[in-house]
Amino acid sequence: MAVLLTYCGTEESNAAANAAIAVASKMRTSLLVLLSEDEQLGPDNRDPEGPLWEMLGATDIPFEIHRSGPGEQISEQVIKLATELECELVVLGLVGKVGGNWTLGPQAQNILLNSPCPVLTATAN
Repeated sequence: MAVLLTYCGTEESNAAANAAIAVASKMRTSLLVLLSEDEQLGPDNRDPEGPLWEMLGATDIPFEIHRSGPGEQISEQVIKLATELECELVVLGLVGKVGGNWTLGPQAQNILLNSPCPVLTATAN
């Protein structure tokens, strides 16, 4: 059993990583990280995974890294991994407000509606 974090290098992903690490620590379980293949270098050409490695390096929680595969929707990979590894919780970052209204993208919506376990969402705000 583990906590599954989806991570793509955004501020929302960093908020989700902080939440996932805190929950995994409290639950005394491991952390699985699914890195999105859609990562790109930030505006200052920094590695988008840099903050994640810093967070993981500051904890003693056992973790395992998985990379998303090409051509498959990230939400489908999350659901598949959470099912196969019998995860206790999925943690993902949400962009949240667009034009003053809360909205969910199709990937987040699919995870929320079809996850085999509870889902915790985090925002950067």
